[in-house]
Amino acid sequence: MTAIIEGQLVALDGQMTYAPADVTKKARMKILDRTLLWVAARDEKKIPAGLADCYAKSLVQLLTEPESMKLPERQRPPGPRAGQ
Repeated sequence: MTAIIEGQLVALDGQMTYAPADVTKKARMKILDRTLLWVAARDEKKIPAGLADCYAKSLVQLLTEPESMKLPERQRPPGPRAGQ
């Protein structure tokens, strides 16, 4: 489950990077509003913080500070097709 959520965060980051600015702004605000409402509801119900809350924090960070979540570029190891 953890790998799936992390993969979704990376995919969302990629989509937000290449989508038109007007689309990403609307999407960011909608997702941010829903996430904050979810966090507030959990807080009101005194639900103990767990793994889902860590991902909610990462999602809020991705939506408000997209550059802070950028993953470093990785170089491919040389392989049999490297010379082609």
